[in-house]
Amino acid sequence: TFSMDDTALKAGETSAVSIVFSEAVTGFTKADITAPSGSLSDLTTNDNITFASVFTPTADTTDSQNTLTLAADSYTDLALNNGPGSTTADYAVDTASPTATATIASNGTNGTLAKAGQVVTLTITGAELISQPTVVFTCGNDAIDSNRVTYSGSGANWTAAYTVSSGETGLVTFTLNYADSAGNSGTEVT
Repeated sequence: TFSMDDTALKAGETSAVSIVFSEAVTGFTKADITAPSGSLSDLTTNDNITFASVFTPTADTTDSQNTLTLAADSYTDLALNNGPGSTTADYAVDTASPTATATIASNGTNGTLAKAGQVVTLTITGAELISQPTVVFTCGNDAIDSNRVTYSGSGANWTAAYTVSSGETGLVTFTLNYADSAGNSGTEVT
C-alpha cells in the first residue's frame, strides 16, 4: 500500500507517507518517488517492507490534484525481480497566503464622514474565496463593540458595517483579518 495521512495540506502542515510492500525490497530510495508540489524526507525502515517518510508541501503553492508516484522497476525484491509502480490517492496543496483589499465609506452625504445614525461600511474583496472575515472598527481611540458589527457576503466578497452612535467622534479606522477556505491566514489589512 502507498498512502498519505493528510490529503488536504495548507501552510505549515506536513503529511506522513507510508509505503508497505508485500515482501522485503532492495534498492528502494526516495528518488524512486515523484512528489509534485512538495518534497519527501529520507525514507526510514526497520524491515525493508514498511517504509515511512514525511511529505512537506512547497510554499506559496496552490494545486488541487497531485499524486505521489512510485516508479515501476526502480527497486527489486531480494530475488532481483523488478517491482511494480504505485500511486497514492489525490492530495491537494494550498500553501499560498490569500490577499484582500478593503474600502471604507459611510452612507452620509459625504461618504468619508459619518454622524450618529449613519452606517459605516467596509467593503472587502478577496483575491480568492475567503471565510467570513473579522473586522475591528475604531472611532477616535475607542474600539467599536464587536456585537455592533454586522457581516454579509460570501466567497470573495464581504461587507462589515456598524451604525454610528451619538457621542462617537473622530476618525474611523479598521483592522481586517481573514483566511482562505483552506485556513491560510491573510496579511492583516488596516
